[in-house]
Amino acid sequence: MSVAEVVITGIGVAVRMASDGEGWFDVRTRLGPRGYKYLPASCHYLLAAARDAVADGGGLDHAPPEARAAVVGSTVGLGPLYREIEQAALAGDGHQVSPASAPFFAVNAIAGRLAADLMVKGFTMTTTSPGVGGLEAVAAAGRALALGRCDVALAGATEHARAGGQGAAVLVCERRPEALARGAHVYGSCRVRTAFGPPRLVAEPTGARRLAAELDELLDQLAVSPDVPVSVMCDDSAVGSAVARRFPEARWEPPDSRDGCLRPVLGIAAPLAAGRQQLVVTATTVGNIALAHVVADTGVGTC
Repeated sequence: MSVAEVVITGIGVAVRMASDGEGWFDVRTRLGPRGYKYLPASCHYLLAAARDAVADGGGLDHAPPEARAAVVGSTVGLGPLYREIEQAALAGDGHQVSPASAPFFAVNAIAGRLAADLMVKGFTMTTTSPGVGGLEAVAAAGRALALGRCDVALAGATEHARAGGQGAAVLVCERRPEALARGAHVYGSCRVRTAFGPPRLVAEPTGARRLAAELDELLDQLAVSPDVPVSVMCDDSAVGSAVARRFPEARWEPPDSRDGCLRPVLGIAAPLAAGRQQLVVTATTVGNIALAHVVADTGVGTC
């Protein structure tokens, strides 16, 4: 049985730029005057990016609510709230935690709030793997669509990090035949493969060779041609360095682990919006590895 290709038909980004001050995101302007003020910041960013992505993709009316899904990656998005709840609990002041923010002690509440905002009544899921959670979200959305478990999926990442990584990026994903049938603009496709390299093994010659062979296999699965530009977002750990060595000609963008898993998703959104190919490679000190192959499309129709 052939599997329909999954494509991206909408892109939404709400990210703090280097030149932005602390008040870079105005909740009332981006989300509305009521019902949003006391939500966690990472939820604010996600809702704004998702709304922009949905508007960019022509809305969600082509899929019934029960056929809509959302998969969100977030590693440090709720860090400030967790610290607040912990400090209040240790001080015996748990009653001081805001009733509006308390439900977000469960990380999947972020995706749940997105589902309520956009009438997503299919499944919601949150992926939290350090560094690669956002790419895992895109991969999970693609698998669900290919298997027919939903007709449209919102996939992306949201973070609110101390180090400066603040914002969200969301992609609207659907199967190519349905997208073309409704005359949607197709940005292109993004296929993701993930792996795990145990740090202790990767540091040994045998383990390093096995990792190199596994990376070659992943590249074959993604059908990456040698001339595709590569963006390596690996830290300088044993695993990150071993993965980066496989791509000596690539542009290396060492991430700050405190920024979470947002940057690789931005690495998908940018080439799609620019109409070009890209291979995004991510690896972290704990051994998480992800490769995302972005292939831009000429697009068909307009929404």
